[in-house]
Amino acid sequence: MDKLTVRSRHLELMTISTANRQNEEAALVDKLTATSAWQTAQVIATTMSQSMELQTKPICQAAWQAKKIVVVPKTFPHRQMKFYQYDQETRFEQTKFGVMEPINGRFYPTNQIDLMIVPGVAFTQQGKRLGFVGAFMIVI
Repeated sequence: MDKLTVRSRHLELMTISTANRQNEEAALVDKLTATSAWQTAQVIATTMSQSMELQTKPICQAAWQAKKIVVVPKTFPHRQMKFYQYDQETRFEQTKFGVMEPINGRFYPTNQIDLMIVPGVAFTQQGKRLGFVGAFMIVI
């Protein structure tokens, strides 16, 4: 099965009712925050979710409540990505792909990120992500 077919099928499965979606997302956050990876992490990276994706705002809120630092990506030319702190001072702008990216905040190199949460449309059994757009190289 090709990537377009897999992506299409999984996107169809993701169209569940709002109430069910919120319940499933809350259950995922509960499972995540119970892991040792979460409990030992001080700096957590995640994406700014789009409408049809797993909503990452509850993950960010759980991290802030636990006094953790949240960092989110900003993309650059040549498919590069850097992570910046996300807090109440963070301002965002929308990219041409409709993704919200920070325009201010402290830069965190990847060697300072303890846990990275990467939502995707689907994953292979080997953990490879099938997302919405092209791959990016993370800049250290």
